[in-house]
Amino acid sequence: VDVLGVSILSGAHLPIFRKLYQVLDGLDEPVGFAVVAGGVMPEEDEETLKRMGVADVLGQDTTPDTIVAAIEAAAANRPVGV
Repeated sequence: VDVLGVSILSGAHLPIFRKLYQVLDGLDEPVGFAVVAGGVMPEEDEETLKRMGVADVLGQDTTPDTIVAAIEAAAANRPVGV
């Protein structure tokens, strides 16, 4: 896996990503993939998500070409796993 995409429409993105990163941080080995967020999320939460470790935030109106470019960039810049 190079990129894990998580799409959230419920508005619960901050607690879900906090929990996701708690789980990832608790693994015995570092992950070698980037995380990309997609769905319905307020722009003001984008910086918080990126501080958590999210490589990119793709809103509901993101064009397919932009999504492809974001995934390619996230894959190219993903953390190196074991």
